[in-house]
Amino acid sequence: MARNPVRKTSNPALFLDVLFEDGQFFFVIQNTSDAPIYQASIEFDKKIIGRDGETNLAALKIFRKIETLAPHKAIRIFIDRRGPYFARRQPASISAKIAYTDAEGTRFASVLKHDLSIYKDLDCDGVGGGARR
Repeated sequence: MARNPVRKTSNPALFLDVLFEDGQFFFVIQNTSDAPIYQASIEFDKKIIGRDGETNLAALKIFRKIETLAPHKAIRIFIDRRGPYFARRQPASISAKIAYTDAEGTRFASVLKHDLSIYKDLDCDGVGGGARR
């Protein structure tokens, strides 16, 4: 049986977001569709070291293969607090290649980019602070 070709999409059903909440960063993997997603994977363009200073979050199993992700389900993964993240010189710009299969076996792929530097000027509680002078 021949494999279905990968369809690049600008409107992916699987989305990777970076959530900034209460001074903390989280990855959020979310199925935004009304149908399950299968064989999902997320590949980062660089290492992202977690709060322990050792764990490469980009290499976690959850990013390599999620067998099934239910409709509208979201998975939150803690990255770090804003201050320590930038103090350890972690990447401000992150690019992630996302791939998944739908119920018909069609393979989809997209690339999402995030710029965490937009959060540098916010207070640790994430409610303001304004630009630094």
